Amino acid sequence: IRFYNEARELKGEVVRLQKMKKDEHEIQITAGWGSNVKGSWRQGRYSVEVVFQDKLIVESSFYIGTEFKEGSNELNINIGQEATQPDGSTWIMTGHEAYDELNSLIGLRNVKKQISEHTKYIKFLELRQDRGFKEESKMGLHSVFTGNPGTGKTTVARLLGAIYHSMGLLERGHVHEVDRVDLVGEYIGQTAPKVKEAFEKAKGGVLFIDEAYALARNNEDSKDFGREVIELLVKQMSHPSCDFMVVVAGYPKQLKAFVNSNPGLGSRFKYYYDFEDYNLTELYDIVDVFCERYEVILSDGAREGLKEIVQEHYRSRDK
Repeated sequence: IRFYNEARELKGEVVRLQKMKKDEHEIQITAGWGSNVKGSWRQGRYSVEVVFQDKLIVESSFYIGTEFKEGSNELNINIGQEATQPDGSTWIMTGHEAYDELNSLIGLRNVKKQISEHTKYIKFLELRQDRGFKEESKMGLHSVFTGNPGTGKTTVARLLGAIYHSMGLLERGHVHEVDRVDLVGEYIGQTAPKVKEAFEKAKGGVLFIDEAYALARNNEDSKDFGREVIELLVKQMSHPSCDFMVVVAGYPKQLKAFVNSNPGLGSRFKYYYDFEDYNLTELYDIVDVFCERYEVILSDGAREGLKEIVQEHYRSRDK
């Protein structure tokens, strides 16, 4: 059992060796840290994690104040989201692992900063609620990811899903990725069922719509069913019971036109993240990361040759 302060610093850890009988279905474990002596705990928000055989199985948060008050904390039992490793096996990614992976990504300074500020703001709102303040509406998570292909948009969406799940904002935190082909039907009556299926698969997680502006490409064509998708999307995002986060991704200029294509879209997206292109130094660093990942050892000559290739492509890049 691990106790953390609000800065995620480990305050204390209790290890228990528990005897278990074969027919025992319920096990009660009691553990605490510190004492009621003044100074053992400072006023503020804390969290507790229960780890069983190196696996995080439950976490909860609590608040230390100046008076004794018994409360009922919500337990976050389904910690993390299922993630796939290169060999095809899966594991459950915790919010802390997602934070670590996000911060380890090369570049994306502004995106990391925005996510950090947003999560701190969510914790602030939770603190207000704990102290009896009322919030006007449900926290909006729907976001716009602008940037060129290959700048990490899908990766960040996956990590953001895990982070929001660990904070109790998404039930599962997984990512369901779709594009125009997955949502738009060829004939009348085909589109709505496809969109409904996408909503169902994204339930509790993130609906990631890549190149979302393709849905509005034929705005003047009455036979184009992309507009039907947009209308269904706006309706679902507006509903208080919407239990998934929508992320639309693509080129900046086209996404701006997409958001403006329907009066309701602009007010539904609360957060805009701009994924800048990697500079030359960052591209070199990415090469090193992949070499390490695939256990490739470069000679000095190979490294210099590879840098020249990267540099040549970088200088001759187009829009």
